[in-house]
Amino acid sequence: MDGLERRYRQLLVAYPAGYRQRRADEIVGTLLDAAAPGQRRPSLADAADLVAGGLRQRLGPGAAADLAAGRALAGPVALALAAGLSGFLWLTVEGAPGHVTLAPAAFAAWLLALAGWVALPGRYARWPVAVAMAVTVLVLPVAVLAGAGRPPLWVVLGLLAFGALAVAGPPPDSATARAAVLTGALATAALSKALLTAQLPVTRWSTAYYHPAIGAVVGLAAAAVPALLRGRPVRLWLWAVLLLALPGGWLGPRTGPVAVAGTRPGFGRLAEVLLATCVVLAAMAALTGVRAVAGGLDRAGAMALGCAAGLAGSLWWMGQGRPWAYAAWLGAALAYPVLPAIGRRLAVAAALGLTATVALAPAGPPWSALVTLALLGTVPLLAPAGGAWYPLGVAVTTAAAGAVVAAYDNGWRLTGWHAFAHTGGLVLTLAIVPFAVAVVAAVRAVRSRRFAAVATLLAGTGWIGALTLPHLGAWGPVLILVPLGAVPLAVRAGRARAAARRALDTGRHAGLLALARAVCPDPRTARRLTVATLARGGQRAELVRAALDLPPGPAGDPLCAAVHALPPEERVALHLRYRAELPVPEIAALLGCSAATARGLVDRARHGVARMPRDGRGLSSTGDGVPARCGAGAVVPDARAAGQPAHRAGPPPR
Repeated sequence: MDGLERRYRQLLVAYPAGYRQRRADEIVGTLLDAAAPGQRRPSLADAADLVAGGLRQRLGPGAAADLAAGRALAGPVALALAAGLSGFLWLTVEGAPGHVTLAPAAFAAWLLALAGWVALPGRYARWPVAVAMAVTVLVLPVAVLAGAGRPPLWVVLGLLAFGALAVAGPPPDSATARAAVLTGALATAALSKALLTAQLPVTRWSTAYYHPAIGAVVGLAAAAVPALLRGRPVRLWLWAVLLLALPGGWLGPRTGPVAVAGTRPGFGRLAEVLLATCVVLAAMAALTGVRAVAGGLDRAGAMALGCAAGLAGSLWWMGQGRPWAYAAWLGAALAYPVLPAIGRRLAVAAALGLTATVALAPAGPPWSALVTLALLGTVPLLAPAGGAWYPLGVAVTTAAAGAVVAAYDNGWRLTGWHAFAHTGGLVLTLAIVPFAVAVVAAVRAVRSRRFAAVATLLAGTGWIGALTLPHLGAWGPVLILVPLGAVPLAVRAGRARAAARRALDTGRHAGLLALARAVCPDPRTARRLTVATLARGGQRAELVRAALDLPPGPAGDPLCAAVHALPPEERVALHLRYRAELPVPEIAALLGCSAATARGLVDRARHGVARMPRDGRGLSSTGDGVPARCGAGAVVPDARAAGQPAHRAGPPPR
C-alpha cells in the first residue's frame, strides 16, 4: 500500500464501519484511478468530499437532505446577522471613548461582504464573505504582533460561524432575496442599538450581543408553525434554527463572574460557549436519530476519566495544590488500556479514595477541583468498559485545552502568571463537555442500565446545574427557545406517531414490524418501537439500534434467563442471527459495525448461553451441551452448525 492509498483509507474513517466494509476498496480504487501521476497526498477537494460523504452516510439520506435544506434557509439569515452586528459594534463599541482596537477592519470587511452579496452576480456573491472570514481571522495575530486591541474571541467565533453558514448557503437568485438580506442587516443593527438604549444605564453594551441573534432564531422557529399547521415538513426549519442557535448561544449574555476565590468554576463566556455547543449538538443528534450502537455509557465513562486526568494534569502544572493529589487520576488513565473491567473500577475507586483523603488534609487543592474530579470519576466507576485507549486521547486533548485557556487568561504569557484561582476556575469549566456527554448517554441507557444511568445522570446534571442555575435568570430571551423549539417538534412527533399506527393497522411495514418482534422482549414493545421508528422517519438500522436500549424483559425459563443476561449488543445480535435469520453482513449493516465485529458478538453470545448449566426445566441442548432453544420461537444455535441459521422450534413470535 503506497502513501496515497494509505491516506485515502485514513480519510474513510468518516464513513460508518459497515459502509467501509462494503465500499472502501471501490472508493479508494476510483480515487487512485483519478489521481494525477506522481500524486502523493489527497487533494483538498477530495478530502473534503470524502469527509462530507461520510457525514451524509452517518446522518442518513433523509437527515442529510433536511440538513442541506436547513443550511440553505439559514445562510442568508446568518449573513444579515453578521453584517448587522458588525455595523452595531463598529458604531457603538468602537465609538466609545478610549476603546480603540483593530476590530473595525473585521467589521468593515463584513459590511463590504454584504454589499458584494447584494450587488455582485450570483456566482461571485459568496467570495466577499470568504474574504471577510479571512480578514476576521487575521485581525487576531496582527493585533498581538502590533500590541493593539482586538475584538473579543466570542465575537470572532460568532462572525466566523455566521460566515460559514452564509458560504454554505445558496447564492442570491433574485432581487427579493438580496433586498431581504439587506433589510435584515439594517434591522439587526437598529434592533441592537434600540435594545442597548432601552437598557442603559442599567447594563453595558456587551449584553446587547445576543438579542438580534436570538430574535432571528425565534423568528425562524415561529415561521415553522404555519408549515406545521399545513402538514408540511418542518425538519428543515428546525435545522435552520439549530444552525443559527449555535453561534447565537456563543453570543449569549455574560451571566456571572468567571470565577471567585478558591478556584471555583463560574458561568462566564467559556462556560456559555461550551454549554451552548453541547446543547445544540445534542439537539442535532436527536433530530437526526444518530445514536451509539453499543457502549454509549461506557464511552462516556472513558471520556470522563480522560477529562479528569487532563484536568488533574493542568492543575498540577499550574501549581494548584500538592502534586501528589492528582497523581491517582493520571495513573488510572495510563493503566486503563491494560486493565480488565474490574481492574479499571479498582483504579478509579483508588483515585476517588485518594481524592477524599486529600480533601480532608490541610493546604490541599481547592475543594471545587476535588469535587469536579470526584464526580467525573463516578462515571467510569459505573461504566468501565469503554474504548481502551480513549481516556489517554481525551486526557491529552483536555490538558492541551487547559493550557490554551490558562495562557489566554494570562495574556498569552507562558510565564509570570498571577491569577491562579481565576485561571483554575476557567480550566475546570472544561468539564462541561464530558458531563454533557454523560447526561445524554445516561438518558439513552436508562432502560437497559438503570442504576448506572441514573447515578450518571445525577452526577452530570448536578454539576452542570450547580454551575448554571444561579445565573439562569440572566439568560433572558434565550429561555424562549426551549418551549418555542420543543412545541413544534412535539406536535409533529404526535402526528407522525398517529400516521405510523394507522399504517401498521392497514398492514404496511410488515417487514419492519417482524424485525422488531425478533429483537424485542414482547409484542407490545415491538409495536411501540416500530411506531417510534416510523415516526422519526427511520428504518431497520435505527430500529435495531433503539432495541439496544430496551430492557431484556422477563425470563420464562433458565435458557431465556441466560439470553436476557447477555450484554445488549450481544443479545440483539443473537436475535438477529437466529430469530430474524439474517446473515452476518446484514447484521453488521444494521448495527453499524464491521462484519468481524458482528460475527464476534454472535459468537460471544452463543458461547455465553452455551455455558448455562442444564437443570431440566424447559431447557434442551445439543449433544455437546450447547442450548438449542429458548421458549417459543427464540432459537439458539447448535455449536456444530454455528455458521447456519437454526430452525425454529416453535411458531414465529406474534
